[in-house]
Amino acid sequence: FTRFIPQPRLITKVPNLKKISLSNVPQFFSIIVDDPITDITELFPELQSGHHHSSSSGRKSSAKKSRSSHHHDKKNSHIPTIPDGIDLSTRTKRWEIEPKSDVTITIVFNAKYIGDYRDILTFNILHAKAETAKLRVSGICAYPDIERSISSIFPKVQKKYDSKISFSYACDVQEFHFGSVLVAKERTSKNQVPQYHQSIKLRNISLFPAEIVATLTDPPQKGIWWTEKNSFVIEPEETFEFQFGCHPVVPDLYKTTLIFTIKDQPDPLLFNLVCEGCAPTVDMDMKAYDFEKILLNHQKTLKIELKNIGKLSLFWRIKGAQQLGPNFIFNQLEGTLKPKQVFRVLSTSTSSKPLIVKKGVSLEILDIEKQRIFSTYQIPVS
Repeated sequence: FTRFIPQPRLITKVPNLKKISLSNVPQFFSIIVDDPITDITELFPELQSGHHHSSSSGRKSSAKKSRSSHHHDKKNSHIPTIPDGIDLSTRTKRWEIEPKSDVTITIVFNAKYIGDYRDILTFNILHAKAETAKLRVSGICAYPDIERSISSIFPKVQKKYDSKISFSYACDVQEFHFGSVLVAKERTSKNQVPQYHQSIKLRNISLFPAEIVATLTDPPQKGIWWTEKNSFVIEPEETFEFQFGCHPVVPDLYKTTLIFTIKDQPDPLLFNLVCEGCAPTVDMDMKAYDFEKILLNHQKTLKIELKNIGKLSLFWRIKGAQQLGPNFIFNQLEGTLKPKQVFRVLSTSTSSKPLIVKKGVSLEILDIEKQRIFSTYQIPVS
């Protein structure tokens, strides 16, 4: 009985090759081709049988040549033409898949610009009334990156720069300002945290780990500028607290640029940093108390005007007034001065008997916290 069962056979006709067209392949998705196609007939094996022609020696009549040439042109007419822009090397050969077997294909996603890409790979079964198989493919091309909003990075942000700015980012000038700060002593080691430092938050908003290198445009000359770490990695959706600082030891205006370079990210993140190192400074209109000659039982008052010409508040004090004795009285021996503030130090002298004095006092200028003496002025008293 089984011998009467017919063998499996195709029940559809061979398609008309003249109607076959090669469409463009997806631009950003492709199948890895191990053996690139170099001939159109590799896409249409049915045509290869028509390309075998026998040759023999001897003379041929012109009629036979004409019939042979006409027959050859007729065969070539069945070969479909290749549309312009079609690259055969990106085409796959026909897969002959045996029953109950499979073929593994590898799809490559290749995009040059960031974005969300979607396309369709189409598969057809030849000589069969089967629906076209469509494989939907998608891919995302992105860079590692961090949140670049100024308000999310810096804890203190102001719209406009002003002279009172302190540890704040000014949006109009696009600079972070430490402000006017007191100069500090030299650091004992490079690992010592500077006198003035700031923390910022860097959040990874990308799909990939962000490998970041932090550099300064100006090298940390004389230990003025400082960064806590030179390189670090931030995992996706995580936040890293980064510290940088400034340690001025000489009054001056210091500037640099902090650059965060992210691996595989062409756009670095830059922040301009500004710090003004200052020292307490006063200006005196008189350099001495010269009472000259005073009549007995009379008094005379002289003044020295102190003016804070610096940008920081300061503390001042007079030392050595006790050595002048009870014949000299000062209205105040110490005090504070805000920037541009003026104070008159009055000294009154009187005596009931003849007296000659050639002594002096000293004026010391300190920071507002009275941690360090920045200058000392000798004031003669006579």
